Amino acid sequence: RTGPMRGLIPRCIEQIGKYKETLETQGWQYAMEVTFVEIYNEQIRDLLRPTLKKGEVAAKASHDIRTNKDGSLYISDVTRRDVEPTDLAEIDSILELAARQRSVGVTDMNAQSSRSHSIFTLHLRASNP
Repeated sequence: RTGPMRGLIPRCIEQIGKYKETLETQGWQYAMEVTFVEIYNEQIRDLLRPTLKKGEVAAKASHDIRTNKDGSLYISDVTRRDVEPTDLAEIDSILELAARQRSVGVTDMNAQSSRSHSIFTLHLRASNP
């Protein structure tokens, strides 16, 4: 989507891409990955897991919230996708994949309510050698 209906995530990623381009001219190097999960019925689901062909059944992945030795939290066994923040088509395709895999259900208020919480995370590494 473009214009005023464009969501928060693509707008933020686009702005990060602009900063990245500017800072790269000053010698900075960047690597970026994204994860996208949802919490639905107290289960963590990976929204960027590879999709299967029709008729194939995926092994049920188990995702847990764990703690690194440094005390930071992470979700186990979640798909990390490399991303170039200046490639808006790539960002849109990642968001479309996640949207297709979200859980939806019918409520009294809405015929297609998500009934879940989603967490989009940008993992950014930068260095200036």
